[in-house]
Amino acid sequence: MVEVLWRIIDRKPEYLEKHFLAPPKASEVVKAVDTLVKLDIAILKADMDLGIFDRKLGTLDLKVHRATPLRRTGPRSSGRHPARGASR
Repeated sequence: MVEVLWRIIDRKPEYLEKHFLAPPKASEVVKAVDTLVKLDIAILKADMDLGIFDRKLGTLDLKVHRATPLRRTGPRSSGRHPARGASR
């Protein structure tokens, strides 16, 4: 069903020739887009009802790796600028 809707929406000449379809009217394209969007929304609602997108607030995901600041090494690790720290 989704493929047929996409053929109506996309309406490439090779689709029309291969499947012996007449070019769709503008109203048919609008109805196909409307039907496809409603189908996607219905699938999303079903997924949400099943709890696929549930996230428990206040819990941490241990798989998330946060960036930790790198330690400075070398002449700047003391906090002094190398040119200013040199004796004159």
